[in-house]
This record gives sequence, C-alpha cells and structure tokens, in this order.
Amino acid sequence: MGESLSRRAFASKDSKEQRRRFGTIVLALWPDKPALVLSQRINDLGGRSTERAANFYINGKRKISARCIQVIVNEMLE
Repeated sequence: MGESLSRRAFASKDSKEQRRRFGTIVLALWPDKPALVLSQRINDLGGRSTERAANFYINGKRKISARCIQVIVNEMLE
C-alpha cells in the first residue's frame, strides 16, 4: 500500500511539471500578454476561455485542456 501512495505522489508531481512546461512554451511563443493571446486563440477554436483562466493554465494551477494543446500545435505548424 505504501508503494502505491508513492507512485501517486510521483505521478502528481510529474503532471504539475508538465503544466509548468506548458506555461514556459506559451511564454516563449507570446512574450507580450501571453494569457490574453492564449485565451483569444482558445476562443477562436470554439472554446470559451478568459484571460484569467489562461493565466491559470500558464501558471500550472489548472489542468491543461485539449484546446490549449491544439493552440500550441497550430502555432508550431504555422
């Protein structure tokens, strides 16, 4: 049982690290007003996002949505 708890702890730290990496990517792509740009692009894909919600994504305080990932992929392919 102790082993499974440590695995869960490791998994949660790993997902938090991935969310921080997402924020680093967003800041690298859009250094000026990254939250505003991210929220606008999510909305362009048919999502509903605010600048505040985008800040949560960037800071790792909210789980990254599929639309967030799609925004990054679209930007990288342009």
